[in-house]
Amino acid sequence: MKIVRNFKAVGIACLVFLLTACGGAADTSCNGNKPDEYLITNYIATLVRYEKPIEVAQTQVPKPLATNESPTWNTFSIELKAAYQRYQVKALPQWRFSLFETAMACSPVGPAGKQKLTKISITSADDFSDKYPAGSELVSLFEDIDHGALKLSLLLVNSPAPLALKLKLLESPQFARQNFNVQITLDDGNHYSLNTGDVYFTLP
Repeated sequence: MKIVRNFKAVGIACLVFLLTACGGAADTSCNGNKPDEYLITNYIATLVRYEKPIEVAQTQVPKPLATNESPTWNTFSIELKAAYQRYQVKALPQWRFSLFETAMACSPVGPAGKQKLTKISITSADDFSDKYPAGSELVSLFEDIDHGALKLSLLLVNSPAPLALKLKLLESPQFARQNFNVQITLDDGNHYSLNTGDVYFTLP
């Protein structure tokens, strides 16, 4: 009988240890708070110029492009910023049990729109080159400065709509004057069209 009692005591102690050490208690997402939700209501475009050619991992601070400036293709960027309504969301308690804690369980997720991006299109009212006459789809000629390892279309489509994009060209236009149009469509049916106005590039 004594052996049985000791066995039960050890079993209960092990169970208590597992429940306390391995997460067997009410748990919420990152201290009870879910990431805030951002409902995108508009996008705003700003043209900027860098002092040196833009690198994927760049640390330069750009300046707004002046109306009398003629940037080179690799120092020019279209910066898109979303206007949004921000909502705080409370997480519901959840029961969790596992033998190992997840190392990144409460790592913050970068803010993004509640909506998903269904399409992004970039065109120019002017001939970009002989290969890309006026009105041609140019999205493959741009990439996001912060995600240079992936093509813009692969990075964005059907993912949460970004709150900011920094678009740079991957090659030089053949003709100096360009008037870009960026169109963004979200899964809630909203469509945003942004024009850069005339930009006069310094050609190689």
